[in-house]
Amino acid sequence: MVVEGQTPRLGADGPVVAFEQQIGELARVALSLRPYPIPAEADADAAAWMLVRTVEHLTIRYLLDAPPIPRERFLADITRLILNYFREPPVRAERE
Repeated sequence: MVVEGQTPRLGADGPVVAFEQQIGELARVALSLRPYPIPAEADADAAAWMLVRTVEHLTIRYLLDAPPIPRERFLADITRLILNYFREPPVRAERE
């Protein structure tokens, strides 16, 4: 509740919201054009929303925090993060 109360509201018809909707639609289309299928249990709309917001948030934090990460490294790492979104996690051996 604190975060919600401290977060500025964006109008539902504002340019930022319209831009985010367009980016979300592009993400959904990109997911549908992948050379291998999205796992059956995945929700493409939810995935598009999460991926767009992840990139948005990390980019904003990168610009605000100015971490000692070169731009090329940031772009490569965020690309790896997005491309591996649907990758199955490695199977870990059970500990006895």
